[in-house]
Amino acid sequence: MKNNNEPVVSLEELSFLEKALWKIGARLPRECCARALSLLHPSEDIHFVTPSISYWLANSKDFESLKAFVEPLKPFKVVIFTVNNNDDMSKTDGGTHWSLLVYYKDANTFVHYDSIRCLNGRYAMKLYDAVKGHVSSRDSDSRLEDLDRIQNKKRSFAMAAMYPCFREYSTPQQNNYYDCGLYVMAIARVICCWCVNTLKKNDEILFPDIL
Repeated sequence: MKNNNEPVVSLEELSFLEKALWKIGARLPRECCARALSLLHPSEDIHFVTPSISYWLANSKDFESLKAFVEPLKPFKVVIFTVNNNDDMSKTDGGTHWSLLVYYKDANTFVHYDSIRCLNGRYAMKLYDAVKGHVSSRDSDSRLEDLDRIQNKKRSFAMAAMYPCFREYSTPQQNNYYDCGLYVMAIARVICCWCVNTLKKNDEILFPDIL
């Protein structure tokens, strides 16, 4: 049932908004961009985590709250996080660069897409470390039980295999220091279109070639 208090956005308005995003995306609020992308490319298998939540997940010290938020993401085949290089949590608008960290469930892999080489590499790894134990279909207790049955000398290899892997992936590179917002949206759009088309063909989702 439609909520009369919610705004109604037509397809024509969404199309206009999409064109506007390409022109002024670098200056638009990040939450607005994420919301626009989720509306333009709706899918039950793709989930956008807003920039503010992505940042909170990377920096949260509250394990239980983090777990409670991330575990509902398990049913999605593709989860898209944003990465920001803000080191000062007191500044909500801090940081100078944005990139994407995408979890592909079928490949059990986190892929980092950065339009300035690996500038956000350590921040993407920080977010990955925070959420990697909660996105797999198997819960943490099951993994710990498995580890208890493994000899100590093999335990480190087993732990690496139980969690999703992390990899940097080639992506188009910006030639300035202010277009990261546009690149984040463009890359997210390519990922969404690729995923939707792959799902229609019932192919196994791994991850697309952004280049």
